[in-house]
Amino acid sequence: MKSIIITFLITLFLVGCSSLYNDSRIIIENDIVKSSRRIRKEYYYNRPIERRTNLNFVKQTILKEISDSSGISYTFFDVLSLTSDAYNPEDKVFLIIDNEIIPISVQLNESIMIDEIKKEEGSILTSDSTEMTVITGYTPLHNKIIKLRYSVPPDIMNKIVSCTILQFRYYSGPHKITIKLKGNRLKKLKKIVLFE
Repeated sequence: MKSIIITFLITLFLVGCSSLYNDSRIIIENDIVKSSRRIRKEYYYNRPIERRTNLNFVKQTILKEISDSSGISYTFFDVLSLTSDAYNPEDKVFLIIDNEIIPISVQLNESIMIDEIKKEEGSILTSDSTEMTVITGYTPLHNKIIKLRYSVPPDIMNKIVSCTILQFRYYSGPHKITIKLKGNRLKKLKKIVLFE
């Protein structure tokens, strides 16, 4: 039971305090330090297009900053949870806007390993018919957490406004990982791009 709670807390820490794999709402903040307006949205993905891949989940935060001095900027902060034997992703993310492929250079690519041991428990009946919990084994769990940061120019973001499907492609050694944004999730991103 203790290991389940620890695993849950670590997972909650990794994906933030919101519900697992649910999208957050659009957050709008005024930043007096940078004299800018910040529009932020988080997305969670746990099902890439590819059937066999080393991905556990992706948490993606999109930040739009509007400033009088520096104009409009879009920064993406991606956290990829991969299996422990996964290669670090390449320093390029590919945006696939409908069928147009746009390579984006990654500005930050960090990785950390998360190690934990999961205790497996079972129940047995003693000779006096009382139930007793016993440890039946241990399972080591290893995950690699990758943090990526990249900027997407406003002219490319403006192309998203008229697209029907937006995909993000990562290459991790022999694996390709593609996450897709469509429907209501894409509409929310379009709202951010159109927000002034």
